[in-house]
Amino acid sequence: MRTNPTTLSYSNGAASKEIYGVHKNIKFVKDLPDQVLPPIGERGLIVADEKNHSRIRRIFNSGFSDQALKRQEPLFMEYVELLLQKLREKVDTDPKKPIDMVNMLNFTTFDIMADLTFGKPLGMLANAEYHPWVSLTFKSIQYGTIALIMEFFPLVKALVLLLLYSMRAKQAQHHQFTSEQLEARLKRRSDKPDFWNLVLQADESITLNEKEMHATATDFMGAGSETTATEMSGLLYYLVQNPSCLEKLRKELRGAFPGGTGDLTMAKLAQQKYLQSCIEEGLRIYPPAAIGLRRVVPPHGAMILGAFIPGGTSVSVAQFGTYHNERNFALPDEFHPERWMPRDSSEYDSRFDSDDRACLMPFSYGPRNCIGQNLAYHEIRLVLAALVLNFDFKLDEKCKNWTEQKVYLLWEKKPLLLELTPM
Repeated sequence: MRTNPTTLSYSNGAASKEIYGVHKNIKFVKDLPDQVLPPIGERGLIVADEKNHSRIRRIFNSGFSDQALKRQEPLFMEYVELLLQKLREKVDTDPKKPIDMVNMLNFTTFDIMADLTFGKPLGMLANAEYHPWVSLTFKSIQYGTIALIMEFFPLVKALVLLLLYSMRAKQAQHHQFTSEQLEARLKRRSDKPDFWNLVLQADESITLNEKEMHATATDFMGAGSETTATEMSGLLYYLVQNPSCLEKLRKELRGAFPGGTGDLTMAKLAQQKYLQSCIEEGLRIYPPAAIGLRRVVPPHGAMILGAFIPGGTSVSVAQFGTYHNERNFALPDEFHPERWMPRDSSEYDSRFDSDDRACLMPFSYGPRNCIGQNLAYHEIRLVLAALVLNFDFKLDEKCKNWTEQKVYLLWEKKPLLLELTPM
């Protein structure tokens, strides 16, 4: 789909590997506008150039390894139990009052990631209210997205960004808070399995300058919190809208964990096929990063899917468009976890034989794929399983069209109001 003389967006699954992975001519965008970069003037893991990205990623690989996740499991369970406690308290206070699950899931994921990044939570789940810094996170994402768009409208760019000066100021406040929290963590001794302990224990000769640490901490907090909460919110919405799928998932979880939440483990949850199928279908129908991750064709041009693309063209694979394209998925706008079940399983549905499963890449592909994707999968499994085992849900009438949302790279989520019944 042609969107601009200098931009191309694809909704073909085959383009994903060429643009994001094996196609060596397609480069990561280096010349991002200043307004998108952290005010500290340094690039963290996400927007570092090729050389520095590889170096920073190698440093943090140990913090996201299977061994690290095993050590972090008690920390995850602590927040899962706290989430269940807070939900029960709300239900006991007023059983018929709908609960905004977007808020509760945001509280959970931001507290978990803050504990892993700063060595302590933001206290949002305990206090059941937003920390001011999280509101700044949302504004920072919105501003960065608008600044990127303005690169294609140079005649009005300066005026628009001037009008959004207050949002840029909030972005600076966001990075300042992150820097202060990280400085406090680095000065404070801790034996928690947070990212910094795991990294330092793995290699005492790491070379990260102070600004890179601050920028990468900002990356972790933004990419590791909002996206996970978004996926869980969307998945919960679709499960409630499809009660037969919710009941099938509950049946699988009860069979695997007869003792309830206390029996949950990351290892055993990863073996539950229908749970994983629900998560994959959630990522397909409501991808947290709905738009494409931009790459730029080098000056001499490149061949993509057999077509010559001129140098300087921005190319991307639009996730929402790709996953809702009937050429890639049958019944693309309907929620069907069965499409992801093993094809020799009795629960698999042959209507999805032609689905191009390989084009689902919600965590991107290649050397710049999400370093925290295993962490995200484990976190989603734990939280979702705990919710489904402990509560039944009823959607508030006001939320029937919940997915009609704006997108600023990520969805601008509306309240997801659910009436919870303990089970």
